[in-house]
Amino acid sequence: MSTPVIRDALQGIRAWLVAAVILLFPVATLLLERAATVALLLLALLGILFALTGEAARTPLSRDEKLLLFSVAFLVGVAILSYLLGDINYLGFKKLGRYLRFLLLIPIYLVVRRLPDGEAVWWSGLALGGIAAGLFSLYVMVMDSASTLHAELFHGITEPILFGYLSLAVAFMCVGGLEFFRRHSRWLVILPAAGFVFGCVAAFLSGVRGAWVAVPGLTVLLFWYLARERSPRSRWLMLAGLSALAVLAYVIPQTGVAERFNALCADIMNLIRGEPVAGLLSQRVELARIALVAFFRDPLFGAGVGGFA
Repeated sequence: MSTPVIRDALQGIRAWLVAAVILLFPVATLLLERAATVALLLLALLGILFALTGEAARTPLSRDEKLLLFSVAFLVGVAILSYLLGDINYLGFKKLGRYLRFLLLIPIYLVVRRLPDGEAVWWSGLALGGIAAGLFSLYVMVMDSASTLHAELFHGITEPILFGYLSLAVAFMCVGGLEFFRRHSRWLVILPAAGFVFGCVAAFLSGVRGAWVAVPGLTVLLFWYLARERSPRSRWLMLAGLSALAVLAYVIPQTGVAERFNALCADIMNLIRGEPVAGLLSQRVELARIALVAFFRDPLFGAGVGGFA
């Protein structure tokens, strides 16, 4: 589906500025701490500025677009209501600010929809983000003398756990751009395919076991998507490639994947036997128990933003 024609599309330096921020957003978010916050704030400010200084002939929002923007405002409204009905405290007020940031999505969307060839910028940015993350992970693996990347991953550059999750998300999102690039050239399909492969490499090498756990579920969804959009050959190539990456990451000692995977299996067996488990896995089990207690205590309105902390 082609990008719709927008009567008040951005032109000149304004279009280039917005396109540059969107194009570099995945790369900066994956490799630089707090880069996402800076980029989103910049896009929101550009959206507000261009809205105030835009042309008179504006393209009206469609019904689906209005529903999308309403859902953002509704989410923030629910968060505010939850805070007011719960325990009003300073911690809750700080956490409420995280929900208020969702309001930035409204001016961001209003400026992004006016970007000419926005689809090309979006898919290209995702592919570059996946490739950059994978190459950076391989560089760290080669240069790091430690046996695992997890403990000393990307000193002061990015947050390792978020890096693993976001790399995996970007990798699988790149698959959505296959059809767009194929319409322009068969050779351009290499770009999202490389984004998928390198993004998965980054997720595996990050050592984030939560990202590994998500791989089977995402693979099933991707298999279903390709079953609708692509040939059986594409589905099996994707599955074979992903399996090959996982096996390579496991058998190469420098990645540290085998060590962390074996530790994960041992922790799960200890939990099944009722034995104590150290580390994040036991903390997640305890957090799940606390969440259930909080839900049954107030199933209608919840504990409130900042409540049950």
